[in-house]
Amino acid sequence: MVQAYLDDRYNPPPPLGAARPVRVRMIPESAVIADAQGFTAPYRIDGLPQGSYVVQALADVDGNFSSLSPLETPTSGDLVGALGDTGSSPAVLTGVGNATGKDVALWTRVTADPPGFEIDPATPAQMPADQSSPVRFALRPRPLAFLAGWTAAPQFAVQLIRDPGGAPVDSDHDGLADVWPRVFLVRLDPSDPTRLTQYRSPDLRSTRRQVISAAVDPTPFLPALQPQPGGNAPPVLTDRLTIVVRPALFDASTPGAPPDRLPSLQPGPYKIVLVSQSGQVWEIPNASGSAALDLAVVCPASASACAPGTVQTQSQSEAFQVGPPGHAARSGGIAGTLSVAGNPLTAYVFAYATNALPPFGRPISAAFHTGAEFQGGSVSYVLPDLPAGEYAVTAVVDMRGDFAAWPALLALAPGAGNLMTDASTVRVDTTFVSLNLSPARVLPQRPSFELLDPSGNPATADVNLEFSGRPDASFLIKPVAILGSGVAALRPDSAGGFALACDGTGKPVGNSLEIELVKVGDAAGLVPRIDGLGKATVIFATLDARQFSAGTCIPGSLHLVANAVAALTSGSAKVSLTDSSIPPVAIPVEAGRYAVVITSIAKQVWRIPNELQPALLDAGALLATPDPTRSLLQTQQVAVIVMP
Repeated sequence: MVQAYLDDRYNPPPPLGAARPVRVRMIPESAVIADAQGFTAPYRIDGLPQGSYVVQALADVDGNFSSLSPLETPTSGDLVGALGDTGSSPAVLTGVGNATGKDVALWTRVTADPPGFEIDPATPAQMPADQSSPVRFALRPRPLAFLAGWTAAPQFAVQLIRDPGGAPVDSDHDGLADVWPRVFLVRLDPSDPTRLTQYRSPDLRSTRRQVISAAVDPTPFLPALQPQPGGNAPPVLTDRLTIVVRPALFDASTPGAPPDRLPSLQPGPYKIVLVSQSGQVWEIPNASGSAALDLAVVCPASASACAPGTVQTQSQSEAFQVGPPGHAARSGGIAGTLSVAGNPLTAYVFAYATNALPPFGRPISAAFHTGAEFQGGSVSYVLPDLPAGEYAVTAVVDMRGDFAAWPALLALAPGAGNLMTDASTVRVDTTFVSLNLSPARVLPQRPSFELLDPSGNPATADVNLEFSGRPDASFLIKPVAILGSGVAALRPDSAGGFALACDGTGKPVGNSLEIELVKVGDAAGLVPRIDGLGKATVIFATLDARQFSAGTCIPGSLHLVANAVAALTSGSAKVSLTDSSIPPVAIPVEAGRYAVVITSIAKQVWRIPNELQPALLDAGALLATPDPTRSLLQTQQVAVIVMP
């Protein structure tokens, strides 16, 4: 089989995209001629409009290819190739008008079946049409018994996507390194009960390609995917993918043109398309799903055993669902101009309720803009549909190419060189409030760190903090580049450091680094323990000022501390973690397990334990992670055990 795809950088064929071929030519077995190298077969593709095309070919060795989804993809043992493919790199050649002598060599043998998958029912794949922040859901492999000869226990193969120079890429500008499998959420036509028809616009009377931004969360895999001695790391095989979905809908229907962002999400089903590095594609819903079959051959989902001739494929008719708005439209909002000096890559504006502030509060609304949207250093932003209330508005401008709104680990600690505004307080009623923003604060090194044991070595297990009846206790911390080259794919940190203010006498100000110990209630140490009054137990700490008595710095500048330092506790209280207007209530020190949360002078936040701890990484990725990186990540699982 030979397929011709339109050469479109914005909608490429697999493995970089999920474009459909313009024309397909099936070559019958009778036309195949065996020779000493294998076989040859003549092909001809007619009816192509004038333009440039990518030509790919497939030899169906096992005889199970079909033009019907989900079987229209290579399977284990098949041979694949592309016009211009030398066998060492997926080069692409194009043809314009009539072209002859365009031979395709099938250099690559596919080594695995594409993993059929389903949505993990524990993580519903849905969001309301007025969603303002990313949502997550999980996929898991789904072996399908009716596909004879296919792998009984399929797995996903996760690998970094790299440019021709070998560097990781971030094509969707979400601040996370792109990985295979690639994910596309494509709008379906709600009028089709089989869920197999792409959305057709009733106004334009044409099929439209409308896509919601989505990607595989690379965080659990990154430490295993970095280049290692001898070359790049092999793919990580896993039985679970977490998909991060940004609430943004794009129309990519115009060939050769960049996608247009639509004003809002549109309710309805969206098919989930997964494209692997090998170019294999699986999507749900597909033609094997129960919604596309005769009811007589469908085995009930609740049945423990199925009658002969029936199949249990309800999972193959599932889709990502955008529901109606979660509330009636509100007329209040915030809008303005975001102005930046320099060349921003992306920019975010966040609105937090003033009683739900970060790092523990989540934004009520967010606006996202790419650097290409800036004109003359400015872009207009809108935070619509806000309930009446008071908001803290802040902006982060990514000048490095690695700021991500998710996970919290990255969202709360933008890297050095990015720009940020101080929070502006805005009161919203039933109309729009104007607020112009000019991020000018250049962020210092993020305050990533590790705890040290009493001997001064990096702690990889919880550290005891003994008060022994005293009012205070001390512990050791050290700034470390946790997001270094062994972990961060895009813009790794080269060094760790705590940025401190320098007073008028030339001494570093220890309390310019905020330190809090927050009592946690879960095994991972990510969830604060909240009492019946909605308050957490917090022990306050600051850097011991005595260790800076001999230090010198330039008054008014930032002083970077790169060595281990001692922190001294300074009281305990019941605290609202999100509403700073509620005064703390002092209490005696409570025993328990505490996370350590450090906030820099520029309001960057790093905490341990965090999402990089080994227990939260993919199990296969952890096994493949080099020992030095694994040891580093073990420091991110450490908490403090307080002993009054």
